[in-house]
Amino acid sequence: GSAYGKDGVFARWSTYANTNGTGGGTTDDDAGNIGVVEYLKENPNAYLNFQYSILEIVHKTGINEKDIEATLEAEKIWKRKLCTFMTPWGLNKN
Repeated sequence: GSAYGKDGVFARWSTYANTNGTGGGTTDDDAGNIGVVEYLKENPNAYLNFQYSILEIVHKTGINEKDIEATLEAEKIWKRKLCTFMTPWGLNKN
């Protein structure tokens, strides 16, 4: 997923840690995390093999609309490249 705004990646993962991986929201964008949440419910020890990689830095802060749009577009491209969107093995639902 993408991270943008003042606290970037730290803010994104802090939110996940504090909301059991759901992101805490109720919008359609937050539904994209459902694949991860469902996977962890079925495989509660999967986090032991979790790896995290930063694939691309689009903009240092990403606080204006143009930078946010560029970040979201880059995220879509990576989801397609890595086949994580709407595939049996991918966890991205949005």
